Amino acid sequence: MNDINNKEMFPIQQSYSKEEQIKRYWKCNYTTVESQLAYWILLPKDVKPVQIEKQPIEGLDINNIGQYVSIDKTCPLLEVSVYYEHCWYEMNSADWLAKKLNLMGESILHYRKINGTSTGTYADILTEKTINKDESVISRFTVLKDYDPDFSGANYFMVKASCFKEDYQERMFDMLQITNNWDLINKTNWNMAENLQPFSFKFKQNNFIFYFPVSWKMFKDSNHNNLSTQPIRFLLKHEDEGKNIGIVNIYLYTKTSKENFESIASNIETRFKNISEFECKIQKKIVDNILNQN
Repeated sequence: MNDINNKEMFPIQQSYSKEEQIKRYWKCNYTTVESQLAYWILLPKDVKPVQIEKQPIEGLDINNIGQYVSIDKTCPLLEVSVYYEHCWYEMNSADWLAKKLNLMGESILHYRKINGTSTGTYADILTEKTINKDESVISRFTVLKDYDPDFSGANYFMVKASCFKEDYQERMFDMLQITNNWDLINKTNWNMAENLQPFSFKFKQNNFIFYFPVSWKMFKDSNHNNLSTQPIRFLLKHEDEGKNIGIVNIYLYTKTSKENFESIASNIETRFKNISEFECKIQKKIVDNILNQN
């Protein structure tokens, strides 16, 4: 087998013709559980369902809603699983998937970032996991999310296609086909866990505009109306049952201000150093045209 770390071992385009795909695959419609969890998926014709009832996966906070295994003993073993988790809060699907892969002990070999139109980032990931001293499993994962109309929040879904490492080259395009050809049957077309609320602030000649989830609260510095006092600071805060689970500090300042990134970062690091359980490292990233020119 070729080196699995090579780029060509992580195809993103199918090499089979349309006629070959029709011969090789069948469309499975999964409608066993609640309507908001129903999905369809393309599977090789030698892969059949072995478990269709919803099963919780201990330690991962996810549920299996479909497991499929190849039944043709003359073909390399291929296993396909579909999982979901209901979450109340909005997050990037790619971040949700990365957290689950970490909990599962998967080592990432290849990562393809997929930008959503307005709902964050998604991911297509190839991983390796050693299951005993001399045997490894290669898996390919993709992720979707959709608003839950019955319970609010969102359902985060992932598809996993796996085979033994020595069989990967033979099953590579099957795994591509499976993980890139599935979708929800009853999509709401609102791919977020929460509604969004707008924030707008006029700063010099620019309007600073963005949206944030309704579960977050915006706090303004007491000096925010005095534009001569810089930096102007806003605080986004996310709490769950009184526990702080997320903070975003927003600082606005001009190039002529005596304050700059280094001085602001230094003040933040000083505050965190006074909290023993935190380790704080700040990196600078320059983004052009971040202000909305409206």
